[in-house]
Amino acid sequence: MALVLKIIENILYRLSGNKNENSSVDPSTSSNMTDYSKQHYVIVGAGVFGISTAYHITKKFPGAKVTIIDRTPFPCEAGASWDSTKAVRADYAHLFWCKLAWSAVDIWRNDPLFKPHFHEVGMVWLDDTGHAQRVLDTYKELGIPNKAKMVSVKELTGMYPGLFDTTDYTGVSHILVNTMSGCAEAEKAVKSVYDYVISQPGVEYKAATVAKVLFDDYGDTIGVLTTAGEKILGDTTLLCTSSYTSKLLADSAPGRPEMHPGHRLGALGFATGQLVLSERQREEFKMSPVFQQGTGKLQTLSMGLHSNGTLKIGSDLPIYNEVHVKGVDHPIRCPPEETNYDQFHVPPVLVKELDECAVRIFGDKAKELVYDPHSYRICWDIICPDGDFLITQHPHSKNLVVATGGSYHGFKFLPVIGKYILDIATGDIDEEKRTRWAWDRDNGGDADEGLLPARRLSDLFTAKQ
Repeated sequence: MALVLKIIENILYRLSGNKNENSSVDPSTSSNMTDYSKQHYVIVGAGVFGISTAYHITKKFPGAKVTIIDRTPFPCEAGASWDSTKAVRADYAHLFWCKLAWSAVDIWRNDPLFKPHFHEVGMVWLDDTGHAQRVLDTYKELGIPNKAKMVSVKELTGMYPGLFDTTDYTGVSHILVNTMSGCAEAEKAVKSVYDYVISQPGVEYKAATVAKVLFDDYGDTIGVLTTAGEKILGDTTLLCTSSYTSKLLADSAPGRPEMHPGHRLGALGFATGQLVLSERQREEFKMSPVFQQGTGKLQTLSMGLHSNGTLKIGSDLPIYNEVHVKGVDHPIRCPPEETNYDQFHVPPVLVKELDECAVRIFGDKAKELVYDPHSYRICWDIICPDGDFLITQHPHSKNLVVATGGSYHGFKFLPVIGKYILDIATGDIDEEKRTRWAWDRDNGGDADEGLLPARRLSDLFTAKQ
């Protein structure tokens, strides 16, 4: 009888899923029939989404069994969250994202677990699209207390003496400054949350590479298989696997195209480098804000000063890499398959591009600044074309949650995103987030635009400088 009920339940689930693949709750069961505090959660990926999810599981279900898996002993250096500094801001032009980000910023500013790693140095945004004004309008509509304002070039240079006097202001129509924004020391922040999580009863970390998601005879997810042949089984499997997600699902179910993200996800990379500042320069740059040069073809971003005396510069011209998976009739965009994504093998043309980025931001002052030659990196993440996340129960396999698509603006949500991933796993999410982050959705995209990959990595190695 149990087997018959199982078969009927799966038929109903798939029929319902075919009618409404946005569903984040198994329609054949009710959330009050499952005691989620006694479940075993298998989390693949120990970056922002994975560690935040583990954090919120331990908060909501103390003592629940949680297994976190990543490729190396923590931290895994292949992840986008393994970084020096990341922007922390609520400066979005859309109500949903501004409100959600503000809830995270508030925690960065006040919670003792996160506050030590947040530098409230402000953020400057050079704009030629009207984005800056839309951000101000959004803050006003939400009634969020903030210090965002438009300034002139003269006012900006007065706020940060000597830093932006010869910045490239070509084509700039608006300059937005918000002194309540800033940046966080990323690797330290994620490590703090990890240390808390791993100290909780029931939580373990495994250094292993996941080769496949495991399914039972009915297609339901039962856990994962590592490249070493170990089966790690659990009640709920959460793929917080960022740029590796598309390939992992394709490898796991090559004959089930409905399991593959397809157009929903695509990995991309950005080149970054670390400027090494002298003692004198550290004093001069100690309150340097996050600076988004958002005009022209070569857009770029600089972070605030890290406590180790470095300052990160990144190019906003994305790149992509493609691989072929047996049984899949189209290439999949994911990072190189070498160890740690071969992220420190950076084409010379991108190194030159980072020099130009420094000049666009700091003008003549960039002549005094020197990159650490060992710091050049391609940072890989995965995007959804609409800029939103992909956080959903998989409509074609029960017990599988896909939580990815950080789209290069996910880090700031470290304090809160795991709560919503857990809510989706337990079927307790609100309708707006459920539909916005669903497997199939059509909201037009309104998070951060302009990040679709345009340049093939292999072409850049042969490009003329």
